[in-house]
Amino acid sequence: MGNRRKNITSAIVIDLDGTLVSVNTFHHFMLFVAKIAARKLQIFSLLRIFLAVASRALRIVHHSTMKHTMMKIAAKLLSESQVHYFASKITKHTNKAVENIITDAHRRGAVVILASAAPALYASHIAVITGCDHCIATEMSNHIRINECRGPVKLARVTDFLSANNMALRAVVTDHHDDLPLIQASIGLGAKTILVSPHKATINALRNAGISCYSTL
Repeated sequence: MGNRRKNITSAIVIDLDGTLVSVNTFHHFMLFVAKIAARKLQIFSLLRIFLAVASRALRIVHHSTMKHTMMKIAAKLLSESQVHYFASKITKHTNKAVENIITDAHRRGAVVILASAAPALYASHIAVITGCDHCIATEMSNHIRINECRGPVKLARVTDFLSANNMALRAVVTDHHDDLPLIQASIGLGAKTILVSPHKATINALRNAGISCYSTL
């Protein structure tokens, strides 16, 4: 037990959309998959994409249901190289300040965990390209709705990963109040909170939760 305490590794957790990159990666991914489907003349896949997006726009289905549909289509339609190509295009939108945080973390011997509600299908590639050491993201499911890696789910998965790998959380980097459960838990552990271009709703959510100790990029 003493050795475990001595060998604890510092870790920082970084969000993806709006944090590591400035864009909504899933919106870009849907368009990318649709273009591939059209190029391959996969009319049925295109129809499924259209129905999934239209159903979500009309609030007929939950966002996670639409995401699950897109993930299933993409898993069958895209090759590994195509997913990597998509990820490499997305990383052109990397936030330089967050990129510097990753570099500094590695310089200090800390590990960097990319934790996102985005599909692991491509988030894992983005993690590799941007130098993150691990990726925790939304996985495929056999159910009609997936268990998105956001809010309490992200907190639970990050906590389990840190515990299993004898890591201590030192900082959370995010742009969105979806990560409030993770932020609250990190504060209790003495970790820093870094907000990236936060919207007013995020600032208000932290204020309402009694959180005022954070820095911004």
